[in-house]
Amino acid sequence: MEEKTFLEHLEDLRVVFLKAFIVIIVLSGVSFAFAPALLKLIMWPFNAAVARYGLEAPTTALLRTLRPSGAFMMSMKMALGAGFFFSLPLVLWFGGRFILPGLTPAERRYLLPALGAGTALFVLGAAFCYFFVLPAALGFFWKYGQNLGVANEWTIENYVPLVIQMLLAFGAVF
Repeated sequence: MEEKTFLEHLEDLRVVFLKAFIVIIVLSGVSFAFAPALLKLIMWPFNAAVARYGLEAPTTALLRTLRPSGAFMMSMKMALGAGFFFSLPLVLWFGGRFILPGLTPAERRYLLPALGAGTALFVLGAAFCYFFVLPAALGFFWKYGQNLGVANEWTIENYVPLVIQMLLAFGAVF
């Protein structure tokens, strides 16, 4: 196998980043078409917290927006978050293919299982957050605000990024 120069490696890395960017953008675009379903998914932890902890949720829509473009921008952010989430296996594959030539045969044998385990652990961490941590945290934040005498009127601009950040953070930590 022919050895590459530093600039050739940089070019290969640029191609990996470009492929990852394209995959994220395409999957984000596809996810944008499913924005109402994504919002229902993102609202599940709060609805679970209402049911589990007996929160006194408002009878009207929980999330409000204070900006004319608020709902549209949150749809874009939800789609981008979903694009990151769903593109993870491909992005890991592109990265693995980039480092594969630099590995010894013994190390190569472990690359595919490591990529699979990384993806599985990311999904497991996000699922743990989604089903257990978020409902508990949201219930805590809601009750804490009520105990202080604060009216809980959350906006979509604050709720959606919190959920996405926590899902990505727990996925990355796992």
